[in-house]
Amino acid sequence: MVGYAFRRLLLFFPTIAIVTVIVFTMLQLAPGDAATIMGQDASPAKVEALRESLHLNDPIPVQYGRWIGSLMRGDLGKSMFSGRPVITDVLYRLPTTFELSGMAILITAVVGSTLGMISAARPEGLLDQVLRTFSVLGLSIPVFWLGAIVLVMPALKLGYSPPAYYAGPLEDPIANIRILLPAAAVLSLSGVGRISRLMRATMLDVMSQDYMRTARAKGVRETTILFRHGLRNGLIPVVTLLGLEVPFLFGGSVIIEQIFHIPGMGNYLYDAINKRDIYVAMDMNVFIATIVLLSSLTVDLTYGLIDPRMRTR
Repeated sequence: MVGYAFRRLLLFFPTIAIVTVIVFTMLQLAPGDAATIMGQDASPAKVEALRESLHLNDPIPVQYGRWIGSLMRGDLGKSMFSGRPVITDVLYRLPTTFELSGMAILITAVVGSTLGMISAARPEGLLDQVLRTFSVLGLSIPVFWLGAIVLVMPALKLGYSPPAYYAGPLEDPIANIRILLPAAAVLSLSGVGRISRLMRATMLDVMSQDYMRTARAKGVRETTILFRHGLRNGLIPVVTLLGLEVPFLFGGSVIIEQIFHIPGMGNYLYDAINKRDIYVAMDMNVFIATIVLLSSLTVDLTYGLIDPRMRTR
């Protein structure tokens, strides 16, 4: 098991290195820069002087080397606009994004598994058809469109809208839930569709096994068969897929946090890209990529614990 974990760890660092190159290259190719935005009303000479002071005129390899050197020292640098250390903003915003993602994962796991299990209990029935249609819709509806509808329609039809400001869980728990719960529900919709479809397929396979037929022949109640025997085995691949939901959640949080005005990591990244605050944008992309890779690494190590055959690969 130690050798298996070590091999997976060896793949982690080259992947991060490739991510840094891709992120740096893409942001360098983006039109405009921070000096142009900061000096919109300034003369070209002042814009050029500002660009020089921000080291934006340095050769590309020098800029990349300076950024990587700072990352390796644990220094995320400072924002070109606010002048605050990036690590300060990250530590402030990270709990919010983790809370949003945690709520979305919980909704995905509970609702997706429940719908999939209900669908598998009566395959090809009316309820199964309805739930399968719902799962396809969940995979098809764009997150940004649904987020806008969730904000606008209750306000127009019911006179209700989430709080206009963000409040932390300790500051105002009710307001915190009111703004994060709708956002987490929208963010989890596609995950619910994926989990429910996988849960249905897995449960149908489990329910057709010989030991399940034996339990029915012995007169065991259907609910006992479904929950005690079927659910435990059916959750194994679902738990695996939940680990792979992390990239979708962090990718979707960039849009959701912007729509619901949530001061999280996604909102921070979106604002940095708009302002061409490249060092903040690069740090955030690498940070999110690291979390995604850690999640994938955790899934790989879990494979090794569950199935010893995976350790030889």
